[in-house]
Amino acid sequence: FTGFTEMSRVYQLDGAGLAATKENIGKTEWGALRHSITPRLEFAYVPAPQSQDRLPYFDSLDRVTRQNKITYSVTNLLDRKRTSVVAGADPQGGNATVPVSSTDYLDFLSLRVEQSYDRDEAARHEDLGLYAKRPFSDIMTELAVRPEKYISLSSKTYYSPYLGRPTEHENSLALTKEKLGELRFGYDYLYPINEYTRKRTNDVQVLTLGADYPITDKLKVVSDYRYDIAGHSDLEKSAGLVWTDQCYELQLRYSRKPSDQNIELRFNLLDFGKP
Repeated sequence: FTGFTEMSRVYQLDGAGLAATKENIGKTEWGALRHSITPRLEFAYVPAPQSQDRLPYFDSLDRVTRQNKITYSVTNLLDRKRTSVVAGADPQGGNATVPVSSTDYLDFLSLRVEQSYDRDEAARHEDLGLYAKRPFSDIMTELAVRPEKYISLSSKTYYSPYLGRPTEHENSLALTKEKLGELRFGYDYLYPINEYTRKRTNDVQVLTLGADYPITDKLKVVSDYRYDIAGHSDLEKSAGLVWTDQCYELQLRYSRKPSDQNIELRFNLLDFGKP
């Protein structure tokens, strides 16, 4: 169950407005900013039936994981309105260029703060002598910056209210160019932790690299690589083909991990271009 609302306000920036003149060709100007705030409350409940114990177990995907959690968050979003003057073709068919004004919008900054309350952890009676109850999750703060459409930077920090320090950092950078594809870079850092629901004995540092290259308008090659810096070992290598057409997406991917290798064939229904 999810409930949310949105409040927003538009701020007009001081400026005379960028006129479509020859002197202004190549210039851009921000005309307005839209600030929106979205508080959200979610409740997730998933029972774990005992009947699944009789089924074969190969990995965690073979089991339905129980959830009984309340999550609350607040998202701030800034959207800018920009006016640009470019050189356009002469409507009379001549060789001269004429100034043309265009307007575009972009969500260039987003800030989200989120935390969860685990009702099962609050009601736990097992191993209380070893692990104290910690029903509140880490406070997650996510900052996403997108100064232009071809570049996006995201940073997540998880802060434990019980330990009084961060437990994890996630950083990613994506560069996108139409008809050339996308490059992705990521760096994650996880601190050691010893709790009832999660345990890490050592620092974990993960470097992620990825690239997509379009072969045609519908077919592209995708590849990803994850490397454990602290352990000096490969975590995963993958490559595949993705075919996208109208409302569906077909993926053929090969991945290799230290523990196994697999080939996946996936069919995804798309919602307005997003899986």
